[in-house]
Amino acid sequence: MLWQIEKHNKDFISCWLKIDIALIYGNGVRFCAGVANKSGSEILTAAEAETKIDFEGLFEKKGAENFDRRKEANKSEILIPNHIPLQYITFT
Repeated sequence: MLWQIEKHNKDFISCWLKIDIALIYGNGVRFCAGVANKSGSEILTAAEAETKIDFEGLFEKKGAENFDRRKEANKSEILIPNHIPLQYITFT
């Protein structure tokens, strides 16, 4: 999507936000092993996510042998209630 915006609007300036990993231990944060708004998706606590989300698949080396595993793991979502507090955000 960013590519499309930059393609059609040469004056557009993008930036990346770095979110502190400590956020995932915050009050009310939940996880989903797939797309959260899909019918029948299971919303998980941090403890449940440790066993149901393939974190190794997300962070292992990229390569053809890991493609399908990474593709499925990339559907995982972290659900933050309300907003991300500013102290967790830095600009890169």
